[in-house]
Amino acid sequence: TTAKDLLNCTDAIPLTPLSVDDLASLANSKARMSYSASERPPGLHDVLEVAAQLKAKGHINSRMGNVHLGIGAVACCEGRYQDAKAEFLAAHEIFANLGNESSRAHQASQMGLCCLRLGQYEEAIKWSQSATPSGELQFLGYMECQISFSSGASYALLGKYQEASGAISRLDTRLPESAPLWIKQAWGLHKADILCLSGRRPEALQVAADALRSARGTLHSAFFAGPFA
Repeated sequence: TTAKDLLNCTDAIPLTPLSVDDLASLANSKARMSYSASERPPGLHDVLEVAAQLKAKGHINSRMGNVHLGIGAVACCEGRYQDAKAEFLAAHEIFANLGNESSRAHQASQMGLCCLRLGQYEEAIKWSQSATPSGELQFLGYMECQISFSSGASYALLGKYQEASGAISRLDTRLPESAPLWIKQAWGLHKADILCLSGRRPEALQVAADALRSARGTLHSAFFAGPFA
């Protein structure tokens, strides 16, 4: 509800008097609110137009990267993974050119998920590997779960079951006890999917049951309603 209210507020802001930087900020806000509201409002058309104008002017900075990120996230919510992939790739290139490694890695993880959804399993593995943090870094949150899911599921679908198990083991090792409950539940459901795709159905059902039982049947994040169901 809050995201929808904020989205209505941003839709009411006129574009004409805004500077280039302000246009980028507005486009970024609209894209993010669209994603949080899980809907594609009429105002998103303005976001796409602004992004095209800024790109044509060579306006490349982190705000522009975030614009592509937001648009890509909305496309993912709508199941338009090819469109999302193009946006995440544009964001990846911007952050790579800016030397922003954490944002670049995040876009790589998003690319991995899109490729998995599109059936491009080898490419999904490549992008997931590109996003994988080195072992000495602290746990980076849900992004690491997404990386392991994209790579693990892709390996399983390619019949590379040992590599799929490796993706599971790596995340199990890195997931801290202090991780938020929604992340633990999300990973349990992702892990069950990888195991199922690897032909380990009894183990998959047990892992999924544990993910639900530990939460006493509570869904901790609406973004995982599908796997939860």
